[in-house]
Amino acid sequence: GGLWAAGDAMRSAEVEAITRDMKLVANADLNVDGDGTPEEVFFFKDGTNGGGFYAVRTKGKLLKQVACVYLEGHTPTEATVAGKDLTLTLEKEEKPLTLTMGKDVGITGGEGDPFADPKIVASSSLKGADHAPGNVFDGDLGTSWSEGKDGTGIGETLSVEFRKPAAVGLMGVFNGRGTNAKDFKDVNRVRKAVVEVSTPSNVGDSSANLDFADLGIDSGGHKVEASFNNRPEFRWFRVTEEDVLRLTIHVESVFLGDRKDDTHISEVAFCQMLADTKVKQLLKRKRPAAAKP
Repeated sequence: GGLWAAGDAMRSAEVEAITRDMKLVANADLNVDGDGTPEEVFFFKDGTNGGGFYAVRTKGKLLKQVACVYLEGHTPTEATVAGKDLTLTLEKEEKPLTLTMGKDVGITGGEGDPFADPKIVASSSLKGADHAPGNVFDGDLGTSWSEGKDGTGIGETLSVEFRKPAAVGLMGVFNGRGTNAKDFKDVNRVRKAVVEVSTPSNVGDSSANLDFADLGIDSGGHKVEASFNNRPEFRWFRVTEEDVLRLTIHVESVFLGDRKDDTHISEVAFCQMLADTKVKQLLKRKRPAAAKP
């Protein structure tokens, strides 16, 4: 109960994280997924001239991400909605940017979602369905993945593989167990991790059956350093890569639990990226004129 009821935790955790790890520009109630019910939309910017919007709705006790879009090199400050079209006012751009939801960008768990049904695998898992890797992508902080190796969990990995290459702006991680503050302290949680970003250019060419790892080439890929605070919260990290096949979290160090030695991760989330070149293309796109009444 209290602050850590599932919905409240998700609400405070994800929204608080966007406002803490990014800079909140504005927020508004807009129906971005076309279902007739407005969502709460937060417009944010980061420290690199990039920004985006994050739309959530409260569903029963859970807070559900409806859309998260990161614009490389652009910051949206407000928006209007007409049907499935979301028109964003961008800082430093005279023209507004119109996105057709479900087509130009995906709706989380719905039409055009580039992150739908990923394959989630871990180097090890504690026995029992309660600790399966898939728990990190079920929208529920009450479930988590836990590594199952002897020891503290350092060196263990959790990887999320998309069905086709996806443009990832941000990756969000809720570290540790998210059920309540006591459970969080009872088990290990990640202190530092490296997120390895795999793209066709650093993994090899699957169509040519060419895997760099098999050839002994360490392509390295793009790595994101992720460090966590010792408290139950969501953190967002910048990935900003266009053709992501897979993201792998490598546990580098942990905070030790009061009672158990297993390292947990509760949830991961993603924010789709529109690269600067794509934003510029969309700004140039001719929109059909509205039919006269």
